[in-house]
This record gives sequence, structure tokens and C-alpha cells, in this order.
Amino acid sequence: MNKNNINKIKFIITFIIIYIILTLTTTPIGEKLIIIQRDLIILVFGNYFNYHNFIFVPFCSGIVSISVLLSTVISFKVIKKKISFFWTILSIIFLFFINIIRLIFILFIEKISNSYVLTEVGHILSWFFMAIIIILLIKKIVK
Repeated sequence: MNKNNINKIKFIITFIIIYIILTLTTTPIGEKLIIIQRDLIILVFGNYFNYHNFIFVPFCSGIVSISVLLSTVISFKVIKKKISFFWTILSIIFLFFINIIRLIFILFIEKISNSYVLTEVGHILSWFFMAIIIILLIKKIVK
């Protein structure tokens, strides 16, 4: 096996292990984050949105996006790529705020459509948007 294939295998194995560890250990953080994000949205928008139809859970907090980002960054570090610590920290903070925008987008879809199906489509599209953001941030972090 050549070095390139070994690095690919190391990257994938590292990513899976780190992602599982982060997902299992960050739920309490996600619980705190989602409360902060929910309260910020309610503070800014008041009763504009119908919050009763929306369940704020830890996985909605952006912790999944942050776990994917960190798992990828650590996996690149394992295969000896240069990583910008500054951009990693900045990206985590950025993902927190971009996730609030994602939540507002989903709430807005529910508000204007009053449809569970359209809200779910918006929810799925918001994750594709987050995936694009994560890819762009990783390109900035990994040198």
C-alpha cells in the first residue's frame, strides 16, 4: 500500500473515532448552546414565530456541525497537514452564529408556509447549506 492510501485510511478512521467521541461527549454542551440560541432568537423576534411547533434539541445547536469540523481538522492533523489554530477557533465561533441564522430560516419557513412538509424541506436544505459552510471553513483551516 502506498503512503497516499495509508493516509486516506488513517484520515477516515480518525474522523470516525473523533466524530463518535465528540458526538457522545458534547450533548451536554449542545443542551446549553440550544438554550442560549433559542433565548437569543426569542429575545430578538419575540412572538413573531410559532415556537410551539418547533422543538429545540441539542443536535439543533450546531454541535453536529462543530463536531464534523473538528473531526475533519483533527483527521487532517493526523496525516500531517498544517492546521491554522486561529481559523479553527474562529470557525467554531462562526458556526455558532451561522447556526442561529439556520434556526431562524427554519422558523421563518414554518411561519410563512404553516406546513410541516415545507418546514422539513427547509430543515434539510439548511443542513446542505451548513455542509457547504463547513467545507469552505475547512479549506481556510487546512493549509
